[in-house]
Amino acid sequence: MIRERIAIFLLGIVFPWVFLVFIVPLSALFVFNVMEGIIGRMAQIVAYIAALVVFILFLLLWYFLTMKYLRKMLSKYRGGE
Repeated sequence: MIRERIAIFLLGIVFPWVFLVFIVPLSALFVFNVMEGIIGRMAQIVAYIAALVVFILFLLLWYFLTMKYLRKMLSKYRGGE
């Protein structure tokens, strides 16, 4: 019971919070810092695009992890019938 709640807590709260607060903005900042010397003011646009790509990857990863968890939990309860 506690193990299931920890999985829900991690998947529903911690994972999205870490991605949205740290990983997406830091990826945009990294791209901006790398590209600023190369392309100048266009680096901000490239950084926004990189953040968008990382955000979309986060959404896909979150979706697939959630579906895998739900299938696992449903199969556990279906097997008990």
